[in-house]
Amino acid sequence: TGDASCHSPRIPVQAILGGTQVSTVIEGAICGSGTVVLSASSSQPVDSISWFDQPGGSLLGTGQYFVTPYISATTPYYAVAYSSCTGLPVTINAFVFPVPTISLGADTIYLQSSQSVTIDAGPGFSTYRWSTTETSQTISVSTGGMISVAITDANGCPGTDSVFVEVVTGISSIDGKGQLDVYPNPTHGQLIVSLPASSAKYYSLKVLSMDGKILMAEDVKNSYSKQQNKVISLYNFAAGVYILELLSDDYSATVKVFVQ
Repeated sequence: TGDASCHSPRIPVQAILGGTQVSTVIEGAICGSGTVVLSASSSQPVDSISWFDQPGGSLLGTGQYFVTPYISATTPYYAVAYSSCTGLPVTINAFVFPVPTISLGADTIYLQSSQSVTIDAGPGFSTYRWSTTETSQTISVSTGGMISVAITDANGCPGTDSVFVEVVTGISSIDGKGQLDVYPNPTHGQLIVSLPASSAKYYSLKVLSMDGKILMAEDVKNSYSKQQNKVISLYNFAAGVYILELLSDDYSATVKVFVQ
């Protein structure tokens, strides 16, 4: 007779988790935004790979390669290998790196002949390639023309910027009855105007845009017999070319002023 209180001998049982596993993955990256190509493979045929937006989530595609939707941030995807036993989801990332920001400053740099200027692309980039063939962070320029630089950052993302260098060959009056000296020209903000001797009581000093709009106007008292200097501030002016006009009863002159 059987005895319900008796048990059979114990035997080992092997629990198999999952099945065919994804063995090789290739993650992808893009700079800024766009689509990314990801890859996964296993010991099974390539069409056994399925792609999901999350473990157990929506099926997005099948096959060894998967092209992501348009993305603008790093996004994980999940690959699963199918055979007689389904494998475990494997995370494969589509990385999105920011586009590097680079600025050479003002669009135009004004440079007096015989002078040079240092142009700086900024620190921290992996490579620098200038249109002058130089590969350093900074370059020295003494001739006119368009200067451009292409950089890559640590993620391999590219960036470019350019600046036009205009060489000023003269700063004397462009019309009027007399010579007008201003310096430094080009200037970064402060300008000194040498007022010539005149019998007039006041000078009318104006700064105009190239289209004739008056941007600054001031009456300057004359010292009569001796020359004097007038300091004016152009710090609030955008980089560009302006006209400085000086008038009195017996004197008139205008000159181009270059603000960097």
